[in-house]
Amino acid sequence: MGYIKELRKLIGSRPIIMAGANVIVVNEEDQLLLQLRIDNNCWGLPGGSMELGESLEDVAKRELYEETNLTANELSLFNVYSGEELYYRYPHGDEVYNVVTTFICKSYSGELIADKNEVSSLRFFSTDELPSNISPPDLPILTDYTQNHRGRRLRILRLNEVIGKNITQYGSNFNMRKLLMTNQPSHVGIMGLGENGLVGYHEATIPQMLVIIEGEGWVRTGDEPKVKVTSGDVVIWGKGEGHETSTDEGMKAIVIESEGLDLNQFS
Repeated sequence: MGYIKELRKLIGSRPIIMAGANVIVVNEEDQLLLQLRIDNNCWGLPGGSMELGESLEDVAKRELYEETNLTANELSLFNVYSGEELYYRYPHGDEVYNVVTTFICKSYSGELIADKNEVSSLRFFSTDELPSNISPPDLPILTDYTQNHRGRRLRILRLNEVIGKNITQYGSNFNMRKLLMTNQPSHVGIMGLGENGLVGYHEATIPQMLVIIEGEGWVRTGDEPKVKVTSGDVVIWGKGEGHETSTDEGMKAIVIESEGLDLNQFS
């Protein structure tokens, strides 16, 4: 932080506007990288403030490498953050109003090595298991990312991979996993798609479940690529999630719609 350090010599700890960038690094398992900061003992994103003459992408790449030893091969813009939520007072007293540009990086190289001056630990987390002690300036960013991520992520339950509760009553021997248990109104129907059948892209008006019982096809949500589904697969969408279903040769499915559908069990 050369520029900021020089500025602090002149103005002390009084509030300043600090421009910078950070990076959401996503691995092949769709987990994101967080670092445990030494100064506040909170988990946050790799990133930092801009030096004179740098572009925001320069900042993101430099900070990522300095703090994690990873080289970003490609960055995509996620969002820009500013305002009251981005105010922060460092443990040593310096006050800042951050203006942060956040990038997503899915293509990177290098071995994870923490900057021992700033970071005590590096770890990948799933969006459903983020630690509770998130660094305050990163909290609105991670909240946005996880909500966006959950809104576009396909939830697919492969029934041939399910390990449910083993039932042994009455001399039985089988596994069962509950898909829905609710006292709220539910709608159950059977859907048939013929050759080149298509359910056009639209937002779900209610949480819903598609249980493929015959044939195979494709599903997608948001801007994600199509994913192949076949007999025995269950696809789950939340309210407001855009989605599309298609098939080349035909497919039959049971459709279950209910406000009582618990999406968390399929995360």
